Amino acid sequence: MLALIAPLLVVIGLMMTDGCSGGGGSSGTAAAQRPPSNKGYAAVGFDTALAGAGAAAYQRVLLNVVEVRMNPINNATISEYDPHWVTVGVPAATGATLAAGFINTGLGFGGMLFGGTTQALIGQGRAELQIDLNALQNIAQIFNIQSVTSNTYYEFELILDPLVPGNLVPTCSGSAGEGCIAYNAVLDPSIANKIIKGYISGGIEIAKQNISPVVVGLYTNVGPPPFGSTGVITITPQIFQINNQLTQQSLNAGFTNPGPVLTGTITGTVQYPAGKGAFNATARPETVTAEISGTDQIVESVALPVSCNGKDTCPFTLLVPATSGGTAYDVYAAGKVTSFGVASNQIVTAGGTTAAPTLKIESRVTSTFGGKVTDECAAGAAIPAATLQILVPDPAVSGADCATSPVGCVSVATAQTDETGNFPMPGNGFLHAPFNQLPDDKSATYTLSVTAAGFSPFLEPITPQPSKYKCPGTNIKGICNISLGHGTLTGTINVQIPAGAAPTLPQVNVLVMAEDHGTNNIENVQALTIPAGATSNTQVPFTMNVPFNTTTPAAALDVFATAQDVFNGVPQTTTGHTYGVAANVLNGAAKCSDAASVVPNILTIECVGHGSVTGSVTNVGGDTSVVLSKAAPPPTAGATPGYVAVQTSVIAPPPSSTSGSYAICAPPDVYQLTAYSSGVAGTAAPVTVSTPVPISPSPTPCPQVCDSGQGSACLICNGTQGPAVPAP
Repeated sequence: MLALIAPLLVVIGLMMTDGCSGGGGSSGTAAAQRPPSNKGYAAVGFDTALAGAGAAAYQRVLLNVVEVRMNPINNATISEYDPHWVTVGVPAATGATLAAGFINTGLGFGGMLFGGTTQALIGQGRAELQIDLNALQNIAQIFNIQSVTSNTYYEFELILDPLVPGNLVPTCSGSAGEGCIAYNAVLDPSIANKIIKGYISGGIEIAKQNISPVVVGLYTNVGPPPFGSTGVITITPQIFQINNQLTQQSLNAGFTNPGPVLTGTITGTVQYPAGKGAFNATARPETVTAEISGTDQIVESVALPVSCNGKDTCPFTLLVPATSGGTAYDVYAAGKVTSFGVASNQIVTAGGTTAAPTLKIESRVTSTFGGKVTDECAAGAAIPAATLQILVPDPAVSGADCATSPVGCVSVATAQTDETGNFPMPGNGFLHAPFNQLPDDKSATYTLSVTAAGFSPFLEPITPQPSKYKCPGTNIKGICNISLGHGTLTGTINVQIPAGAAPTLPQVNVLVMAEDHGTNNIENVQALTIPAGATSNTQVPFTMNVPFNTTTPAAALDVFATAQDVFNGVPQTTTGHTYGVAANVLNGAAKCSDAASVVPNILTIECVGHGSVTGSVTNVGGDTSVVLSKAAPPPTAGATPGYVAVQTSVIAPPPSSTSGSYAICAPPDVYQLTAYSSGVAGTAAPVTVSTPVPISPSPTPCPQVCDSGQGSACLICNGTQGPAVPAP
């Protein structure tokens, strides 16, 4: 289950290395450095399967992975301190993990340090990534692609977070544990030092100057969930090779026959026109990058080899995740002193090869491009965490104009503002700041896109010129200062106290979210606190920035409020309070106006416990999701009530064993479910999530996520069988 607020939660992390392991540090999925002639690229991935008495009870089984290590020594008892170990760390700039088998990445941020500890592990990885073993059963997920010494590798290790190696989220059953709680996992005592070891007979070869898939199986035995407590759950992960040996060794353990590795290939050529330059991979490395089409989410980037030095053409090959129905990628070539070569919307199918158009580049001088993003409505106050992108039109798409439509446009550089509103943020030894190496290309017109939560976006052409970029509103050399405007949205929150409960509330933390009407595209989030001692008559006002009234991006907004609850004192992502919703709120405020748009009804929430709904989806594709929406009061008397999207769940694509099924945690209420594929909605289906059941005898205090009796009537999560939801 993915909360809709995820796109707005920006975490700036660090990527640290200790320089102790052979093979070099993590270069991230965007491999910014050219492999020497004796090296190749290892595309490390996982295929998973679950077994054990409790496996079927979970909707998410997460491993918190720090790094993968490989060793070419053919010896199952090799020392952990052997100098031949090669570390493949978590990708830098890791973003959301999708069930489609790949990890989205950007260019600006790193991962999060595990456990808050400063102690170094054996390897170098200091970021961590959650891998959902449930969604990835019988399909493959690429973990990272990294340059390593060409060799045959036999020994493999998966190193997990030393404090919390995994998390598990059960569905509601009413009898086997409190569903929808993120329980901590513990490794079986037989697994020492949070290191999962595996030996692959015959080894896996990493070829020189090529991308070689290194896909290992993760078979995990899962224990049953505890009942109504924060007790731990024992897991026993093992590494196996993906071949017949895996199936034979695991027949008695319940490991199903693994499905195909969902990868495809993009091939093509980067070309200098005659007399316009030649490759020099040693002094001027050139990379080719694939990103999810229409986004800046990098999936893979590889450097062109030294064998192309002195030539005006150079072939490339990209190994990328793909589904049987096809996955769309944008591809671009970029170098320190070259123009951009782009190709948009390249469709790649699993097991297939897509020939991309020739990416034509020319020699150019590098220009630095930076500035500041400020609030036009607050005397130039800085806007932190704004995202900037350079968009380049695909020459093969007739009439492509990035300032008016995203069709045929490719994002070739991304930057973020720091806490003072300045951009770009500095790069590091593995990832350069793209805005610091843009080409001066006076023959091209690019588009600058600037977005920030709560602000109207900026989308204007910029013209590369010798030694500077000309940006709207400023002629200062290489400086682009952008002001963003906004309107204001106001409303009121009220938390109701259930009958029979204590007359006053404990402190309640609430998030209010505004999204474009009829979508799950969130424009802004406002956090506020209902103070302890509040009653059902207490009303708490809120105010947030929203894009000002234009037909784009939002002439109307949907608004919803959700509370954060605790379970044995631990904050949970699943709420036990109903959602307070308002649909189709007219966004009537002009830019920087004192007259705010007003949510007409009070956003009322109430503690009811929580439940889950599970069911099936028909006609699942590679990008299918299910949206849970709640009916909202009509904005005016006599108007038709609308539905507000409050949660989204990504559906695993075929051939995952969980494909075609959904599991969503939500407070008991009346909703509708809608499946989407490629942004198109199917037919909505109504569903009522069942109410919790009381625990008898009732413990005091209650550990459950929401207690309608405030300590005297503990509730246990109750599951609902949901409808079959058709995707379009």
